[in-house]
Amino acid sequence: MDLLLELIQVTLGRRDGLSQTPSEEDWGRLFQMAEEQAITSFVFPALEILNKYGQKPPMELLYEWIGLAEQVRAQNKLMNREAARLTELFENEGHRTAILKGQANARLYCHTDKGSDLSLLRQPGDIDIWVSGGKDRVVQTLRKLHLIDGGMSKYRSAEKAEDSYHHIHLRKNENGVDVEVHFRPSSGNQDPFTNRRLQQYLNQEIERENEMVGEGFRVPSLRFALVMQLAHIQRHFIEEGVGMRQIIDYYFLLRKWSMENEELRVDWRSLGLHHIAGALMWVMKEVLQMDEGWMIARPDEKRGRMLLDIIMAGGNFGHFSPEIQQGFSVSGSLKYRLEKYKMLRFDSREAIWCEINFYGRFISSIPERIRRRSWTLR
Repeated sequence: MDLLLELIQVTLGRRDGLSQTPSEEDWGRLFQMAEEQAITSFVFPALEILNKYGQKPPMELLYEWIGLAEQVRAQNKLMNREAARLTELFENEGHRTAILKGQANARLYCHTDKGSDLSLLRQPGDIDIWVSGGKDRVVQTLRKLHLIDGGMSKYRSAEKAEDSYHHIHLRKNENGVDVEVHFRPSSGNQDPFTNRRLQQYLNQEIERENEMVGEGFRVPSLRFALVMQLAHIQRHFIEEGVGMRQIIDYYFLLRKWSMENEELRVDWRSLGLHHIAGALMWVMKEVLQMDEGWMIARPDEKRGRMLLDIIMAGGNFGHFSPEIQQGFSVSGSLKYRLEKYKMLRFDSREAIWCEINFYGRFISSIPERIRRRSWTLR
């Protein structure tokens, strides 16, 4: 784990070399851990720096790393084109738009302390696009554009688009790109009281300011991104787990914010984000060697260590956590729920509401689970 964190620091220009020269076995494990965190291509430029110190991976692994980095570069170019196409598509229908997270974050990877351009090396996921007008109007436009042909389902389905609280997840398009069309800018908090204030803030901010960038799509303000993505990190951390890619995204948001010298007046407690803000700032300081001047909250070591442990144990969105790896049997699902009770030590309100909302969904999904003959809908 320590070597992976050092590799990230080398990539960010926060250190010149690793504290020890990895063995062939160590390099294999480093590659595997980077894959689990969805940052394999991101740390690739560090290999050139390490080569100066005689710290280079085996040639066979290096060639695999090079090939993966080239694939990610090509994928990012495709994702940028798709984001621009979707922006034009929805704006021609009279909507306002903004690309959230993903490609909006990638463009901020353009500079590190060593001057490296990493904007095409962030491993992409799907495209999240906010479309104005509210759910009914957005659905109407999706039907008009034949992006939804049949009905929508509350549950993952190969045949139907997925309809959730804040977005509609479309089926993969002809280019193999997943698209989430947001009629609300964020999934928000589990706690309905803080979520109401959070959604109000985000709606006001995204309606107020979006910027068209050179890649051909619009991005929201840094104020919006810092609040929305902090809520996104908290949501995934409480529910399933969060990975290092999302933490690095936030690092570059904070870097950009500090460079812009923009004022950020946010009451994190009122928005239900004070615990995750403190935890994240500790991880930023201790792991990514972030400058104190970039901080938006006081570091919280206790919660920060808990956040880091779960990041490193679970990988990207918790997909590699032991509980997930056990599968979704009855016993595995019960063990997974018991693990979630540890979140009471992190944020009791969010953890309690997470359980309330989970069991509400569990009960309401009984007919669908009977139809699918499945214990879980994961």
